[in-house]
Amino acid sequence: MELRERIENNEDLTLIPQAIHSNKSMGRELKEKYDSIRTCFMIDRDRIIHCKSFRRLKHKTQVYIRTFGDHYRTRLTHTLEVAQIGRTIGIGIGLNEMLIEAIALGHDLGHVAFAHNGEEVLNEFLDGGFRHNEQSVRVVKKLEKSGVGLNLTAEVIDGILNHSGLSQKENVAKTLEGRVVKYSDKIAYLNHDIDDSIRAGLLTEEQLPKEVVKVLGKSHSERIKILVNDMIIESTKNLKAGNYDIKQSNEVKEAMVELRKFMFKNIYLADELKEEIPEIDAIVGTGSYQNIDDILAELSEKHQIVSLNNIEFAYDENLPRYVSTPSHMAYLKIGEGCDNKCTYCIIPKLRGKYRSRKMEDIIAEAKKLAERGVKELVVIAQDTTKYGLDLYGEEKLANLLEELAQIKGFKWIRVMYSYPESITEELVKVIKKYDNICNYFDMPIQHASNRVLKLMNRKTTKEDILSKINMIRSNIPDATLRTSIIVGFPGETEEDFNELAEFIKEAQFDKLGVFTYSREEDTPADKLPNHHDEETKVERQERLMMIQQGISEEKNNNKIGNKYEVLVEEQIEDNVYVGRTIYDAEEIDAVVYVKSIRNLQVGEFVNVVITDALEYDLMGVIEDEFTE
Repeated sequence: MELRERIENNEDLTLIPQAIHSNKSMGRELKEKYDSIRTCFMIDRDRIIHCKSFRRLKHKTQVYIRTFGDHYRTRLTHTLEVAQIGRTIGIGIGLNEMLIEAIALGHDLGHVAFAHNGEEVLNEFLDGGFRHNEQSVRVVKKLEKSGVGLNLTAEVIDGILNHSGLSQKENVAKTLEGRVVKYSDKIAYLNHDIDDSIRAGLLTEEQLPKEVVKVLGKSHSERIKILVNDMIIESTKNLKAGNYDIKQSNEVKEAMVELRKFMFKNIYLADELKEEIPEIDAIVGTGSYQNIDDILAELSEKHQIVSLNNIEFAYDENLPRYVSTPSHMAYLKIGEGCDNKCTYCIIPKLRGKYRSRKMEDIIAEAKKLAERGVKELVVIAQDTTKYGLDLYGEEKLANLLEELAQIKGFKWIRVMYSYPESITEELVKVIKKYDNICNYFDMPIQHASNRVLKLMNRKTTKEDILSKINMIRSNIPDATLRTSIIVGFPGETEEDFNELAEFIKEAQFDKLGVFTYSREEDTPADKLPNHHDEETKVERQERLMMIQQGISEEKNNNKIGNKYEVLVEEQIEDNVYVGRTIYDAEEIDAVVYVKSIRNLQVGEFVNVVITDALEYDLMGVIEDEFTE
């Protein structure tokens, strides 16, 4: 009996039934003769460790681009740590440690230089994006050995491909061994990144969250031991119960997630930048804007200041207001943060929960803006319709608009970013009541397929949206309706898209923005299956915009001959100006090209007769100068 056969027989005696036995591998793309000494997974291990791409890992840094000394982890030492953690877990559960080792040694072969920054740059510029796990597969299948590849087993390739991500809902390896590597990768990098950050003087053990330390231990070795032991015990129980999966206890899993969040906030997204972009003077978080003056003052003595205060901080109403927009218009923020938790959006994690400003503070600021000569006031928040819910126990946007409308000086008051489910008839009637409140409804619906809306965690349906549109138009027939759409959302089928296209035709929005879905790390949507390639997303975007172009062109043609009040915003050549009507928001919507023989002033309101129409923009002449 050959040595390979003895090893395979020993596997039959020692491995659990759910493990992958070497003699039952799915095999390779190109069949090979059996080795007399090594199992198929031992061969894969050797091929990986002896390939050029594996040797190159020693030159690729793990977290920090610039390191001082040879004590910092590289991508190579990270790989070895993952392999050994994975083998320990695998042996403890009764899995094939050789398969685990082969997957672990090959999992990061596709990583580029400059830590994760390199991957982010390539992802931005390459068609279809860049993901290191997919590149690792390319390395072993196509790039190594002058294009021949390493001809690895199907199990190893599957494990390499599916090692990324913390969720078990996406990129799930077919084998338990592959799933062990996925967890081992996270266990390794979280713990050694803490080590390297302490070594760099960017972190101390005392700064780690106390609730995490209580569960996982206060030292590197304690954390590794607890995480490994927990996974062995919980996975064994889970498998004996008939569940095919690797598992952690809820307590340990939650602690690991919190530790990851802590590292992202304090190292990966802050001090990493200090290391990698040394020219940065300061990093100021969304909860630290009130300290900006002090931070600037300190820069004469300090370098690379980091201020990441509580993102739940609302406002310091005593701070002066600097208006960066043209003197005739200004934005008025009435709230911060968001509670909607749309699955594609990272804003709640960046800006915190929804926090309304006190109505009296908003009114006071608005009056000061009016005194400065502001003619157009744009009311904004992440969701304006939720204004007041946290402070007053009910939505108060209608009440706020009533107060703002009575301030002298504002010719236009425009409301942006109103979620359709909270646009009430009361609100619509207040907008209708006041001439200086624009009949402009910016209501981002994002989609019209109820299935996709549910995946997005939107709190509405296609039927609700259509009902809301009809309610608005029945109260205000000339209302301008603007919306935004996301196409190519994970799982969006052709049927979903066609339903959306038909809805756009039916709704006849005046303004429509179409965006392709963009993956955002650490969002629920990022972990969904069935992501689309960029080509599909762009193709759907173009199809939808062609529909809207036709709608917009028809609506614009109907405006020829009509007279509109236009706000002049720019002179582009002699006797030609650019302006907006009450139906168009700044920098978002269409413009009116105005001809006039007299000199018009920026910020001036003039009456314009529309003489021609483009797909989105209008052309006209000053009323007094218009001739048939």
